[in-house]
Amino acid sequence: MSIVTQKWEEILLKQTFRIYSLFVAAGASKLRIKYNAHIQMKIVFRTDASASLGTGHVMRCLTLAESLKRVGAEVIFICAKNNGDMTGFLEERGYEVGRINKPYGSGFLDDAEQTVAHIKNSGVKPDWLVVDNHALDNRWKSIIRPDTGKIMVIDDLADRPHDCDLLLDQNYYERTDRYKNLTPKKCKLLLGPEYALLREEFYHARQGLEKRSGNAQRILISMGGADSSNETAKALEAIRMVNLSDISVDVVTGAANPHADMIREMCHSMLRTNYHHAVDNMAKLMATTDLAIGSVGVATWERLCVGLPAIVIVTAKNQIEHTRSVESTGAIINLGWYSDVTPADIGAAITHLLADRSRLVKMSEEGMKYVDGAGVNKVCGEMLGN
Repeated sequence: MSIVTQKWEEILLKQTFRIYSLFVAAGASKLRIKYNAHIQMKIVFRTDASASLGTGHVMRCLTLAESLKRVGAEVIFICAKNNGDMTGFLEERGYEVGRINKPYGSGFLDDAEQTVAHIKNSGVKPDWLVVDNHALDNRWKSIIRPDTGKIMVIDDLADRPHDCDLLLDQNYYERTDRYKNLTPKKCKLLLGPEYALLREEFYHARQGLEKRSGNAQRILISMGGADSSNETAKALEAIRMVNLSDISVDVVTGAANPHADMIREMCHSMLRTNYHHAVDNMAKLMATTDLAIGSVGVATWERLCVGLPAIVIVTAKNQIEHTRSVESTGAIINLGWYSDVTPADIGAAITHLLADRSRLVKMSEEGMKYVDGAGVNKVCGEMLGN
């Protein structure tokens, strides 16, 4: 293939992806485009997971990576060695993983030098470096910048400057100026849950969703990939306290949950309670249940996408503000900081909602206004179109 032909196919693919993203955002659920050309692009992700940090950063990067990989991009992950770092999981999914020999947050200089070494060892300067890591700031980026093309930052905090070309913050905030003076003028901002990085299954689950009636028959308990403080057990205790003889309960623990064995035993000792571990059908579970008890983070946008009302518990300081913002829309019940929440609090919230069908319906309708499930296509379109 000549260089001219290759460049033309890349341009064609970029424009096709942009059109595809627009159709998906407009609700064209049956649209399918076959890519006859593959884009020659290399993308490196620098992100971390651990038992204490959770799995959310890696999982949302993986969602973006899968979409980019489908159109022919070469993707590499670079992750710090941690307990529960998910590097084996990424390798099982077919990704090359470079490991930083220092744990998360142990210092920017050594991390940057090792990241540069992994990039150089891969043989080709990446077109994009995607950084989803709250511990890395502009000192780190200044070291990396000469060895990469463009930089995309995935952030939640708006608490430090970012030298980047594209910034994604998929959280909902009432303030719209959080990144004022924190990014270069050339940087494009993708802000809000319309850009939420959700797997394709959530978009399709939304398309086939029937309007919720508010008649709750199933409850889903899911506290994220790690749940180090064991909020799942607390929620199960709440279920035991409430008379739910006619309601089924599904409990999901993530791959990094250190309490999985205990939770499994609790579920087996309770009637109409089903245990699931490290599932790959979360969209189906959410679409076919009526009320969730869960953590925040990416799970918030998954639930809103399919109109699932939720009682939520906050387990990370950086999630407090945006959870309050989502609460203000009426789409969730926010019980607040995890150490202040008791099984009795959860039980009272369950009882109140089950008795108020109209509120459950309203929560579902409000949530679906904010997330359409096509965010990953919009983000890919921005990356491939730049």
